[in-house]
This record gives sequence, structure tokens and C-alpha cells, in this order.
Amino acid sequence: VLEKTAARYISARDVLREVSAPASYALALACLQSCSYHDPCPKPAPTILPTRAIYCSDVDCPKLDVTNCLQGTFAALCYLWDGSQPHFTKIDKFGPYMEGLDAQVIPHTTQDAISTVRELGLQYLWSNSLCVTQDSQDDKRHDIARIRRYYEDVYVT
Repeated sequence: VLEKTAARYISARDVLREVSAPASYALALACLQSCSYHDPCPKPAPTILPTRAIYCSDVDCPKLDVTNCLQGTFAALCYLWDGSQPHFTKIDKFGPYMEGLDAQVIPHTTQDAISTVRELGLQYLWSNSLCVTQDSQDDKRHDIARIRRYYEDVYVT
């Protein structure tokens, strides 16, 4: 009974089924821009980027980038942390991924995230499965110690 009563007061918008449609990106940008006017919401500002991030600005060839403490705004995509997925960064893939990520190889979720990053006007995406070397305990320790900061500083997840 409470659900039916509350529904009168909750406004909703139509569901956008095509998430990659221009209308979907326009809505996402509008929501992000309106959020910047809310007092409790932090204002987006460049921060120190994660140790590694996917550089998404090159439409034809996104690539893993060592950020060297660059400042910017970034999006985050959290994926599984174990080796059960076919495409994640290992020591032997680090060099090739810095040359470029083959769209035919990376998961569709990551492809969609890269497209979304571009559409939102950002340059970088942090994805734990691709930005943390999964077969390096030192690398995992290094980034796991910084994850709290990554999620505090991220523009959108």
C-alpha cells in the first residue's frame, strides 16, 4: 500500500533504451551539470589521475597510459579483480596495451565506457581490470592502497 501511495509523489522520466543514443548522452551531461549546482555535491575539478588510465580521446586507438601524476578528470569502471575474465592487464600485455587496445578484444562494457568517456568530454577512464597489472602483487598493493582516493576524485563512475 505504501508503494502505491509514494508513487504519486515520485516523478520519473521515460526509459532510454538506446544508451549510446545522442539523447542518452545529452541526458547524462544535463544530470552531471545540474548536480554541480547542488550544495552537497562536490564540484568537478582536475585531480591527480590514477597511476594508469585508459586514454580515450583517440577514437581509433584508446590505449593504456602511465599518467605520471598528470591532473585531469576521469571516469571509473570497476570490474572483477580475478583472472576469470579473458582480457585484463598482465605484465606481458602491458606494453601492447600502451600501444593500443584492440576494440575486437576488450569487453563490450569497456568499449561502452570508453565511448561514454568521450561523449562526456573526458579523456581518461580508470578500470581496475585494465589499469592494474593483475599478475603483479606489488602493482595491486600500490593501487589498492589508492583506490579510496581514486573513488573520491573520480568525476563519474
